[in-house]
Amino acid sequence: MSAWEHRNVGETPSMSEISRSHCRFCDSKLVSDEINDLWAGTSAQVGNLHHETIQGMAEIHGDFILQEMEVIDVPEEHPAVLSVCPQCGWWMVSKDIFLITRNQDWLAIYGSAALLRPFDLLDIRLPTAEVRQYLAAKYQDRNNVHPRHFEQVVASVFASCGFRAEATAYSADGGVDVILSDCSGQTTAVQVKRRKGAIEVSQIRELLGAMVLGRHTKGIFVTTSRFSAGAFQAASIATSQGLPIELVDGQEFLRRLRLAQVTDHAKYREDLIANVTSGLALGTGIEFHLNSL
Repeated sequence: MSAWEHRNVGETPSMSEISRSHCRFCDSKLVSDEINDLWAGTSAQVGNLHHETIQGMAEIHGDFILQEMEVIDVPEEHPAVLSVCPQCGWWMVSKDIFLITRNQDWLAIYGSAALLRPFDLLDIRLPTAEVRQYLAAKYQDRNNVHPRHFEQVVASVFASCGFRAEATAYSADGGVDVILSDCSGQTTAVQVKRRKGAIEVSQIRELLGAMVLGRHTKGIFVTTSRFSAGAFQAASIATSQGLPIELVDGQEFLRRLRLAQVTDHAKYREDLIANVTSGLALGTGIEFHLNSL
């Protein structure tokens, strides 16, 4: 499953949806590839649409429009292109068709774009991968996500970065929400707080106590918000005494989330192509002239 879907509702896509170089959600640069062109042969349909358009114009402006703007050559049809955001997974499909008239070159753009599925972010049954995609696209909703989901997303991000990551039991976790382990067998205790206010020194001390009791060699505190000056000082003192604590605020976690998404992008690319090319209908986005001779 994916956080993205396409619906064949017959609407005309806007130019901003099917003709862009960056993601409309997170503004990352799109990665584009030609795909199996299930829509080959649509140039005839576009040619007919163009003919109907200029006939309507001729009724208003005169028959000279037909002579000047009628297509005089076979339309030039380009392959379909799938453009995907490697960070949040948003995608669009576009297909260009060029029409040559006596005095103008025209471009018709066919396409379709993904929609973000509606989510109940408090539904604990949602797959973690979908919640992760959703947050990569709409990170401003991070405080609306079920706390357990956010813990699992944090674990999955660390897993994508090469750690063995395990989310602990949701209740009675002893102050540790995720445990990371490396190839040497050393473990890191991760505390996760989904909140709007700043993390205070008392919460850093709680993590420090959990590290000692669990014999973890390092601690990481991840929050959707920020850390107070006292929290930074407490983490610095613990680190200087041989119990290192790393602080990851909301913006730093977003950076790591998107990096993890890029790392995993290649894993789901083929599945995405198969999903997009199964029954996707393209709509006419716009037709406009490129130049006048």
